[in-house]
Amino acid sequence: MSDGARTFWQNARLVLSCTLVQSAVYALLNHYPLFPPRQLPLTALDDAIPFWTWTVWPYLLLLALAPLLPLLIRGDLVFRRLFLAYLLAIPTTFAFFVFLPTEYLRPAAPSDGSLTSAAYRWLIEVDTEGCCFPSGHVVVPVLFGCGVWLDGRRGGALLCVLVGLLTPSILTTKQQYAWDLLGALAIVAGSLFVAYQVIRPPTPAALPAEPSDELKGEPGASATGVYSTIDSGR
Repeated sequence: MSDGARTFWQNARLVLSCTLVQSAVYALLNHYPLFPPRQLPLTALDDAIPFWTWTVWPYLLLLALAPLLPLLIRGDLVFRRLFLAYLLAIPTTFAFFVFLPTEYLRPAAPSDGSLTSAAYRWLIEVDTEGCCFPSGHVVVPVLFGCGVWLDGRRGGALLCVLVGLLTPSILTTKQQYAWDLLGALAIVAGSLFVAYQVIRPPTPAALPAEPSDELKGEPGASATGVYSTIDSGR
């Protein structure tokens, strides 16, 4: 397909396989870093943002949107561009996790018996303090949130706004640094730029040339008439 519409199942097969591979590699690097991780300096924004455990729910929703958003894209050209951007963004992100690993020292987890506190404790057990910069949890939902908007889907702009509203939860849950957010946005912007340069829209077929002004209106304007005129003069 070059410029047609994609089906849900076409996207689902590809998204499922990529999600499984990405999750497996991330879990491996998150729990077993190849090099000792280091901490980044806290910014004024990191210090100013409070620790709100209730924002674990927006954070989990942000994670859930990552594999769901690409399923909504129907334009084949947009999907191919976004998938190429994904293939550029994720290896770039994982390269930092491998060679320049970082970690965020989190505050003590709440110990009360509320559902929110239990969800937060489960989160930090599954997702350790490693693999911070850049934020892979931001790269994918922001990338495909842009894709749904670029695809012209109904409600695409609202989904982009939703992703934007959920993204700060990586800071209010004290999962990541402000640097991680900036790094993720830079990777998304760079990957989209390259993808749009590489995959261009198909050029329309060339139209037949117009007859010259000298031939317009003359009996010999058509190819048959021209050859007839030549033959009669021999």
